[in-house]
Amino acid sequence: MPRIQPVEPDNAPEQSRELMEQGEQAAGQMLNYFKQMAVSPASFKAYMEFEGALQGAPSARRPTSPSTSRPRITTAAPTDCRSTPPWRSKQE
Repeated sequence: MPRIQPVEPDNAPEQSRELMEQGEQAAGQMLNYFKQMAVSPASFKAYMEFEGALQGAPSARRPTSPSTSRPRITTAAPTDCRSTPPWRSKQE
């Protein structure tokens, strides 16, 4: 059970409906994430602007799919903490 209950576009706050439509057009489908973000129009708008900025959008209102930004914000793969760092010799 999700912590934030998804909202259908018909039941969403007026401010969120346009953002939901933009998100659906960008992603090709209505994602549950958009339905959950619609609960808070201010947060949803900020998220869409942030995604637009990550994508280098000329306008911060450009909708994007959340999956398109993942490669840009992915960090290095985790390493085995038990291994010896390369700057230390194994004899220390």
